[in-house]
Order: sequence, then structure tokens, then C-alpha cells
Amino acid sequence: QRGEYQMRLLDLAHLSPDLLRSLMGLGLTGRQAEVAFRMIKSKSNGDIGTILDVDAQTVRRHSMAIFQRLGVGGRLALQQAVIQAALAVG
Repeated sequence: QRGEYQMRLLDLAHLSPDLLRSLMGLGLTGRQAEVAFRMIKSKSNGDIGTILDVDAQTVRRHSMAIFQRLGVGGRLALQQAVIQAALAVG
């Protein structure tokens, strides 16, 4: 049930300046924070690229750097890290 609550919070979340700072506090650059946030909202690399006006390969490079920097193995683990950051913001 806690997981469902966290997912609802995440669905409602937007990339506020506070959340962006929180994600950057995890060790991400500003652009990586933007990519990470959209990844956990289930956007594809192509969708993220369109939103950020970059190539999908650029998004892929950002995602690999994000996984490495946060020590996570994929989007699901990334989602947990971002949920924790979002909850810290409130």
C-alpha cells in the first residue's frame, strides 16, 4: 500500500525547483535530474528527447550516466531513489 501511495504522489509531482535541487543533491547534474524525473514518469527515451529537444541517443547517454552515478541498475531502482527524493521535498 505504501508503494501505491508513493506512485500516486509521483504521478502528481511536477519538476519543481525544490525537487530539481533534491535530485541534484543525489549527485545529478541539472539535465540528468530532468531526464531522471521523466524516466520515472515512464517516458521513453524518444519522448524525453522530444520534451527536452535532444536526440534519443543523448537521453540514453544521460540515463547511463544517471544509473552509474546513483549506483542503480535500471529504471525501477531509479524510481525508488527519485521517490525518496520527492518524499523528502514533500
